[in-house]
Amino acid sequence: MSKPASALFALNLFAFRAWSILLFLAIALPAAAAAQPVSFAGVYRGGFGPRDTFVYTRIELQGEESLTGNISQPFDRTDSPAITGLERNGSQLRFEAAGLRFDLNRTATGFQGTAQPPGGVPQPAYFVLRPDPAPVDLVARYEGTYALGGGRVLSLARGADDPVWYYLELPSGRTGFLYNLSNTEFIAGPCMYCAGPERLRIRLLPETGAEPGPRIAVTLDGREQTLERLTTYRAEEVSFTSRDGTRLTGTLFLPSRGRRHAAVVVTHGSGATGRSGFYGHIRFLAEAYAQAGIAALIYDKRGTGTSAGEYGRDGLSALADDAAAALQFLAGRADIRADRLGLSGSSQAGWVLPMAASRFPDLRVLQIRAGSAPMGVEESERVRLERQMRSDGVPQSEIDRAMRLRSMMDDYARTGQGWDELAAAADAAKDELWMTNYIGLGDGFPARDAPDWPWLREAFAVDVRGDLARFRGSIQMLYSEKDELLDYARPMEMFRSAVLRGASRDVQIEVIAGANHNGLEAVAGTEREFPRLERFTPGYIEKIVGWAARRLR
Repeated sequence: MSKPASALFALNLFAFRAWSILLFLAIALPAAAAAQPVSFAGVYRGGFGPRDTFVYTRIELQGEESLTGNISQPFDRTDSPAITGLERNGSQLRFEAAGLRFDLNRTATGFQGTAQPPGGVPQPAYFVLRPDPAPVDLVARYEGTYALGGGRVLSLARGADDPVWYYLELPSGRTGFLYNLSNTEFIAGPCMYCAGPERLRIRLLPETGAEPGPRIAVTLDGREQTLERLTTYRAEEVSFTSRDGTRLTGTLFLPSRGRRHAAVVVTHGSGATGRSGFYGHIRFLAEAYAQAGIAALIYDKRGTGTSAGEYGRDGLSALADDAAAALQFLAGRADIRADRLGLSGSSQAGWVLPMAASRFPDLRVLQIRAGSAPMGVEESERVRLERQMRSDGVPQSEIDRAMRLRSMMDDYARTGQGWDELAAAADAAKDELWMTNYIGLGDGFPARDAPDWPWLREAFAVDVRGDLARFRGSIQMLYSEKDELLDYARPMEMFRSAVLRGASRDVQIEVIAGANHNGLEAVAGTEREFPRLERFTPGYIEKIVGWAARRLR
């Protein structure tokens, strides 16, 4: 899955009335309670608005007697407007920022109240007071899949290399960020970054040594139960060496039943992501393969997590070598069937995996999602930039300005000429939202001698049409109808031309209705929409895993 720049619960009248009553009760505190001093200092994350128009917002408050602060909305603006007109009364807090009027009440977990846009009506607001992230080793110990009953499961995974959690519920496909209230308690609202109304609460239960694995207490949609991690598969920490000697580390999920297993290597999209992937999506998919009886290997991209190497210095060919090395590692294990191996990945993997397949001739299955290959990287990046900006309603004048900057970047990457003009243009645009979220060359604009430029130069020369045409195994290519990064029509035509006249006799090409770039159910398919998304499109995970299972078993 790709990095973002970086499904709908409409708030009906009944729900709004119920919420209003709760808010009134919360605000109407007894006089004795209101008289108690309340500390407001801290960092609060959440947002406001009903789920289908939710705006992710961060509030930072400093001080006690003289309270100050600011808000930030990273999906909507680059600045951090200061808080003004602050009033407090007991547990109540009112202030303005960026034209918004906040009327909040301190709760056990953060704030609840309203935020009123300029000229609009008050909208429900929920914020969680975030402590420091839970220790990464603690979070990692409780990762995994837990049975909810009735054929439902709940999976927990870290996002990228960070000590933060995301959840996935199947078969509903609902997913989202888990806000930690402490090291052992987490909550989630009804959308990706919604902090309320609370839908899911997880408590990590102490390990006594009497249980076969970790246990969690889960309250989901008002029902509480204690769950043990599934034992239908096990996770094994592994390492292997790529062609250039780089040592890579990962996790191999092995089904508990059977002695020898078919297996897939699940790889990354773009960005500096560890084995779990952004929002935990890679691990979620790997565990779904394992539950279906297929072993799955995920690993930290070179230069991330505990893998060796320097992220961003080695190009797509080196990443293909890494994926091929993962296949070689699996083929050498006694518990893996070397004649039943597959590669699975999305986005940038559209270039990486066909090259990896050419390095491992016995590959049985190739699964790609939301990839623009065999379109070239340079053309793909230009299409992506314009599409993202246009879908988010950026004026044409700014689109033209960004496209000129993109052309200057590409020219510099190819020739090494024109740095002064490029640097001046980049500096002039440094505060633009499109520069921060859409140009997409890492954290901040690369320096003159940064490895990004030779990386791009090498990537511009990549052409995987021959690799696709020569592949003899089964191919699945899934496109997303609402892809915010990719206009799939032309890449799909190019892909179809490459494979349908090629060696494979089993090709599936499908467009997933309503899906965004990462398979989440979208409405507009824009970057700004991401925080309010709720779930994967119906059957998305099952479509990927089921297709592979039918060909690898």
